[in-house]
Amino acid sequence: MTSHRHLEELLYHMRTIAQLPNGDWAAGFARSILRSAKRRGWKPTHKQRAIMQRLVAEMFVEQSADQEFDLIEEKEKCGAA
Repeated sequence: MTSHRHLEELLYHMRTIAQLPNGDWAAGFARSILRSAKRRGWKPTHKQRAIMQRLVAEMFVEQSADQEFDLIEEKEKCGAA
């Protein structure tokens, strides 16, 4: 299931993506979107919005993949005491 985020939320996360190291395509895209979003009445094209959705989704997938959870192990330690 794909979560479709609101434009305001996507733009908020574009700020984080825009801070990636120079030369990163995603950072350049995010900076371009943020510049365009300042124009009154601007709305992303269907393709731009799809890319924004993908970049934000990947940002959260990468963050959660870096976390380690040892919940079962912790539960076993508590029961062993």
